[in-house]
Amino acid sequence: MFELKHVSMEKNGKKIIENATFKLEYSGLVWLKGASGSGKSTILRIMCALEKPSSGEIFYKGVSIYEFNIPEFRSKCIYVPQMPILGQMNVMDCIRLPFSFKFNANKVFDDKKLNDLLEYFELQDAAEKNINQLSGGEKLRIAIIRALLLDPECLLLDEPTSALDAKMEQKTLQLLKSLSEKKLIVSSFHTESIKEFCTQKIEIKDRYAIAS
Repeated sequence: MFELKHVSMEKNGKKIIENATFKLEYSGLVWLKGASGSGKSTILRIMCALEKPSSGEIFYKGVSIYEFNIPEFRSKCIYVPQMPILGQMNVMDCIRLPFSFKFNANKVFDDKKLNDLLEYFELQDAAEKNINQLSGGEKLRIAIIRALLLDPECLLLDEPTSALDAKMEQKTLQLLKSLSEKKLIVSSFHTESIKEFCTQKIEIKDRYAIAS
C-alpha cells in the first residue's frame, strides 16, 4: 500500500530523516519505534502529505501521493497527532464535523458504531461535554473514535496510548490489532507492550529507518 523511496527531511539545516526506504502492505499493525525527537512524527506527517520531504518519493497503491487530490487522500489515510486540536465545540459536534466535508461525502455516519466506540473507550459521559472540559487522554480517544468512524484505508497514529492508563492502553492496543487485520495502521509507541501486537517494526535510529 505505502512505499517510501530514499526519503530525507531537513529542517533549519538539521537532518531529521535520511534515506528512509520501506514498503508496507495493505493491512497490519506497524510499530514506528524511536527515541523522542528521532523523527517518528515527521515520518507520519510525510506519509499523510502534511509535510513534504526534502528529497525522495512516497507512493500509495503505486501512485505518488502528490498526484492525488490531497484532501481526498487524507480521507483515505487519516493522521491522528499525539495532541489533536479539536476546537472548542461540543464533543458530538466535533465527532460529526468531518462528515460535513465535501471530500467525505461518501462517508455514512454510523450511530451504533459511535455508541460502541464510546462504550469501549469509556467515554459515554463525555459525549455531551465541551472539548475544553476533557483531559488530554480523553481528547486523544475522541480523535481516534472520529478517525475510526470515517473508516479510512490507513490510520497513522502518533503515540495513541501516551496519555492512557495501563487498562486503557491494553484495550487500545487490542482494538488496533483487531482493526489491523483489514486495514493498515502505522503508529509510534513508547510502550514495549506493543511487541505482542505489532506485525512489523520500523525503527528510526540515527536518522535512518530500519524495517524488520
